[in-house]
Amino acid sequence: TLVREHRFLYSIIDVLCKFFPVPTPPPLLRNGIILCDTEPFRNRRYFHAFHDMRYLVATPVVSKWVANTHEFLMNYVNFIKLFQGMNPIRRAATEHIEFESDEWINAFNVTLQVAKSCRQYAECFVGNPRTTLLSVRTILRETYHDAMKLSEENFAWHILKLQEQNEGSFDDIIVPPHAVLTEPLKHNTKVATTIGGIRYTIIDYDVTTNPVSFHHPLHWFITQFLQHASTFDDNVAKRYGFESLQELVLSAIDPSYDVLLTGNVDESKDADRYNLPRFNLESAKMQLLTIFDYSVRVCALIAQIHVDFWIRNGRTLKIQGSHYQDVSLRENTYDQDVALIQFFFCIWDDQDQILLTLIDRFRLIEWMSDFPNLHRYVYDPAQTIRIVEEFLNLLIAIVGERHVLSGCEAMELANREVIHAAVEPLPFSVITKKIPERLALLPDFESVVHKHAVFKEPTIHSTTGKYEVKDEYLDEIDPYFVHYPRQEREKIKELLWKRLKDRAQQPGSKYTLPKLLVPKPLPIKTGMFTRLSLILHTPLACDFLFYSLANSAMFSHTPASDTIIDEALYLIMLALEDAKRPEVVEKLGVVDGIRGGLWHYSLKRVLPLQGTEGYNLVGVLVTLYSRQQLKAWWPQIEYILDTLREGGATLSQVIDEYLRLTKKDKSDPEEEIRRKKELAKQRQAQLLAELQNQQKNFMDQFGLDLDDTDDDLDGDADLDIMDDAGIAAAVATPTDGEHGNARGTASGGKATRVRKLLWDTGSETCITCQGACDSSAPFGLLGLVQPSRLIRHTPMQYADTVLKILTENPSLDTTVESCADNWPKGRYRERMTHGLTHAEIAHFSDIPADYVTGGEASGAHGSIGGFPSHYQSRGIYASTCNHMMHVSCFLQYYSAVEAAQQAQLTRNHPESLARLEF
Repeated sequence: TLVREHRFLYSIIDVLCKFFPVPTPPPLLRNGIILCDTEPFRNRRYFHAFHDMRYLVATPVVSKWVANTHEFLMNYVNFIKLFQGMNPIRRAATEHIEFESDEWINAFNVTLQVAKSCRQYAECFVGNPRTTLLSVRTILRETYHDAMKLSEENFAWHILKLQEQNEGSFDDIIVPPHAVLTEPLKHNTKVATTIGGIRYTIIDYDVTTNPVSFHHPLHWFITQFLQHASTFDDNVAKRYGFESLQELVLSAIDPSYDVLLTGNVDESKDADRYNLPRFNLESAKMQLLTIFDYSVRVCALIAQIHVDFWIRNGRTLKIQGSHYQDVSLRENTYDQDVALIQFFFCIWDDQDQILLTLIDRFRLIEWMSDFPNLHRYVYDPAQTIRIVEEFLNLLIAIVGERHVLSGCEAMELANREVIHAAVEPLPFSVITKKIPERLALLPDFESVVHKHAVFKEPTIHSTTGKYEVKDEYLDEIDPYFVHYPRQEREKIKELLWKRLKDRAQQPGSKYTLPKLLVPKPLPIKTGMFTRLSLILHTPLACDFLFYSLANSAMFSHTPASDTIIDEALYLIMLALEDAKRPEVVEKLGVVDGIRGGLWHYSLKRVLPLQGTEGYNLVGVLVTLYSRQQLKAWWPQIEYILDTLREGGATLSQVIDEYLRLTKKDKSDPEEEIRRKKELAKQRQAQLLAELQNQQKNFMDQFGLDLDDTDDDLDGDADLDIMDDAGIAAAVATPTDGEHGNARGTASGGKATRVRKLLWDTGSETCITCQGACDSSAPFGLLGLVQPSRLIRHTPMQYADTVLKILTENPSLDTTVESCADNWPKGRYRERMTHGLTHAEIAHFSDIPADYVTGGEASGAHGSIGGFPSHYQSRGIYASTCNHMMHVSCFLQYYSAVEAAQQAQLTRNHPESLARLEF
C-alpha cells in the first residue's frame, strides 16, 4: 500500500533528484553535468534515503511491483542519469597538478550507494523475460542519448563557457589548468587496420589526452540486467518477434521495435513484425559501440594508473583506481565493466572489431608490428611492457571469468570466493573482508566457510584461529582468479604449489602432483554468452598472442617480461582447453584439413618479425621451447604443442619438423654439461679480469703510501679537513675508469695525493616526478631531524644504583611490579642534588626549581620517583624513508599541501606543516 497507493518510492526518487542538483547551475544540468564539490554531496544524510529505498525493494511484494511498473523504471533511470560521467579527470601530461581536490571522495560515496541500488533493482526482474528485455532496450536507448550530450568529455569546456557568459558569476567553480580544452570534443570514428590488412571502423578516442570518468551507473545497470538474462538465447528473442537476440539489441535505439515486447504474444505478432521500419545495421553498430566505449575507457584508465602513466595527477588518482577495484565496489562497478565487454564480444558478428577497439584504447596497435620501436610509444619502454601485461590480464578476465555469466547462484559464488580467499591461513574476519558484502551477509555463509576450509587452533605464534582451504578443493583454485591482485599472483602460485606438494606427500595419498596447472574454464552451453569461448580463436587474437611472445623473448637472452610470457601462454592454454568441448569444436569447423580457430591460425598466419622471412605462432612456440633460459615455461609450451597436434596430421607433422630443425634434444646431458663448463670458464675469466683491474686501481691510488711512510705524513697537509658539519670539500682531478679512480700526479719528482669523496646515489628517482636524481637538479633524501633525549647515563656515584645493576635478573622480561624505580620515597631531591654545589645544580637547566628548593619530586607523587633528568643526554634523532626528491618538487609539494589546508580549514588534515610531518 505504501508503495502502490502512496507512491512512496516515487517520493524518495523525487527528493533525491531535487536534493543533489540544487547547487549546480541549470545550464550545466541541461548538458548532463553535475558538480560533486557541493554541500549535498558532502552531506551524507542522503545515505538514509538510499537505505530506506533498498529496504522497501527487498520485500517480495514491492520487488514484483517494480518489475511490472515500467514508469518507475524510467523514473529511476532518470535519477541515476544525474551521476553518469560525473567528476571526469584528464591526464596532466607536462606538469604536476598543484592542488589535489577531495571532490572524488564525494563522487565515490554516491557511487557506492547508487551501484548497490542498481543491483537490487535489476534483481527484481529475474524470471520475467519480457520486462527484462524491454528494460535492456530502454536503458541502452537512454544511455546512448546521454552519451550524445558528451557531458563527460566536455565537462571543463562547458564550465568555462558558463563563466565567460556570466562574467565571473561562477568563478567559484575551479577548473584545473590541465583539464582545459581548446575546443569541445565530438563523437568521431576512424578506420583501423590490422597487420593482416583487414579494416575496421571503430570509435576514435584517446584516453591519454581526453577526459575520462569512473562513474557510469547506466552501464552498470544495463550489465546487471544482462547478467540476469544470461540464459536467454535466440529462441527467447524469436518468441517476441525478433529474428535473433542480436537484432533485439542492435535495434534498441529505435523505440518503434518496443511494440514487440509491450503487447501480448500471439500468432499475429509475426505479421506485425513486417510493418516495422528496417534499421540501418552499420549505424546501429556505431551507436552501440559508442555505449560500449565508456567501459573500455575505464579499463584502459585503470591499467594506465597501474603503470604510473598518470603519475603527474597526484596520489589521489591512484587511490581512486584502488577504490574502484576494492572489495566494497568492484562487484558492482569494475566487474560490471568487464561483463559488458564480454557481452559485446558475444553479441558481435566479427569479434575482432571489439578486440581492436580494446587494443586501440590501450594504445597497443604499434605493439603488433614486425619491429616495434618502444620509444615511439606514448608510454616509455618500461611502461609499454607493463601496459601489455595489464592488457593480457584484462583479456584473461574477459575470457576466463564466467561464473556470474553462467547463471550461478549467490551460494555458488560464495563457495568460490571462500575457496580462493582461504588459500593461505586467515582469520574469519579477514576472509569476510576479502569477499563482497552481499555474499558475506548470506545466512549460510558460516556453513560455507566450515564446508570448504579447515579451522586451525591458535598457536604460540598466532593468538587467533585461522581457516585454510581443504585439500580436496585445491584443484578449484585458479591463480588467475579475477579478484586476485596481479601483484600477489606469484605468491598465490607458490602457496598453491606448496599445498599440492604437501597433499601428494601425505602418507597413503593417491594424489599425483601435476606438471603444471591447466586452466579449467567453466563451460557455457546455453544463453547469450556461449560465444565467449571463441574470442581467442580469431586472427587478431592470434596475432596479438604471437607478438606478445615474440617481442618478449625471441630476440633477447633475457625475457623482456616474465609476466607477458606467462600470461600469453596461459591464454593459449585457456583457448585450447576451452575448444576441446564438442560444441566448440563444431563451431570452429575444419579448414584445409586442420581444425579451425587457433589451430588453423597458429600455422597459416605467417607474420613479419624483425627482418626475418616470417614466423607463425607454432614456430615461435618451438623456438621458445629450444631456449635454455626459458626452461621454466617448457611444461606449458609442451602442453600447448601436444594439444595443437590434435588439430590434424598436417599440424602434427609441421610441429615435429620444427622440433627437428631446432635440434633440441633434451635427452643429451653431455651437451648441457659442456655448455655449463664453458659458461663457468667465461665467468672465471671475467672475475679474474675484474680482480686485476681492482688491484691496478688500488696500487695507482695507494701505492705511494706503501713505499714511503714519511711521504704520507708530509702529504697530510694537502688533505682536505672535515668542517664542523662533517662535509669535506673534495678537490677533483682528472679521473680514470668508469667511476673516476683518483690518481696521483708527479710534480718535481714528488707525488701529491688528492682525496676525492664520492657519493653515488645509484639510479634513484624522484618520488614525485619520477625523474632521475642526478647533477641536473638539486635533490636530497627525505628525512626528519628532531631533538632527542633517548640516551641517558647511569648515576654510578650511588651505591644503590650500582647494586641494582649487579643484582639485575639475566632476563628483563619481568612484571611491572618488579620494574619500580630504585629511588626511595622522600629522598628524591637529596639524591638528585647529592654532592653538587648550588652553581653545579644551576648548570642543569632541566631540573625544576622544586627539585632544588622543594621537598618532593615535581610532577609525581613522592612514592613513585623517577630517573634524574640531568643524567639524560641531549642529542638529535634522524629518520628517513629512503626516498629521493628534487628540491623543486618538494617546494611544489609543500605549497600544494599549504594551499589544501588553507582551502579546507575545518578538515583534520593528515599533514602537519608546523611539526614538519608530511
